[in-house]
Amino acid sequence: MINDYLQQTQLTLPLIKQNYQALCQALNDYIANLNDWAQQQDWQEEHQQLIAEFDFTNLRDSFTVPAIEQLSLAEQQALTALADYQNTECSNAGQKHVVAQCHELIEQTRTVKKALDKSYRKLEKLYKFADKQLKSKDDKFWKDNKLRDFKKISDLLDDFHEVNNPAMPLEFKVIEKSAAYWLHQIEWLQERFPDAVYEDVIGLCKLATLDEIKEQDYSLNPGRYVGVVIEEDGMTEEEFGEEILMLHQRLQGLDTKSLGLQQQNNANLSSFIDN
Repeated sequence: MINDYLQQTQLTLPLIKQNYQALCQALNDYIANLNDWAQQQDWQEEHQQLIAEFDFTNLRDSFTVPAIEQLSLAEQQALTALADYQNTECSNAGQKHVVAQCHELIEQTRTVKKALDKSYRKLEKLYKFADKQLKSKDDKFWKDNKLRDFKKISDLLDDFHEVNNPAMPLEFKVIEKSAAYWLHQIEWLQERFPDAVYEDVIGLCKLATLDEIKEQDYSLNPGRYVGVVIEEDGMTEEEFGEEILMLHQRLQGLDTKSLGLQQQNNANLSSFIDN
């Protein structure tokens, strides 16, 4: 099973960097267009006051996107380990070594994900301020530079989160499950069965004796034997807050997509009825 998971990991791992690069490019392009747009404007006094109060110029100048070098090195290390493993005799020790080599990439993506979330929220703040307070109704420069199309960045961020999702993705566009998902499943198995042989695991499985079954009045309800374990998520208060913000952001994105699909369905149905 773990061998199959490692093969899936090898196939899907490059998508982490691909989605990261696409998102970083979109963020950099957008801030560049926003800067070009701002430099073309002849702000009125009321706009200049709003800009100063909001600290608009300083926020634009301080906008950064995380560097990709460390992520690239970690990805190459993981892919090399996965390729080498396929050419060696499969063993429990070999599997653990591969997962350890991939762990650096997962840690790097977690760090990058936090930084990207912060960059996105800053850019979203700049976009909303410029869109509501600064641009004019017939601002051709704003439209021509696609500054109003901020949803594209939101979609790319959703894709990046999806490809790093250790849970089963709900609507990923390219693959059924991500590399992060497969690695999470491998680590889950190795943690509970470190020697790659069966053993009783509280809350999961139990090899019950006939005497134990008799004590339970011959009930075969698993809950009577396996027990219960409560696992801590290990997140700090700050990490929990960031996770909630990210989930709320993704929920808003799904709500928007749902509304768009509903409108499209209504339009298609109306067109069908009219015809």
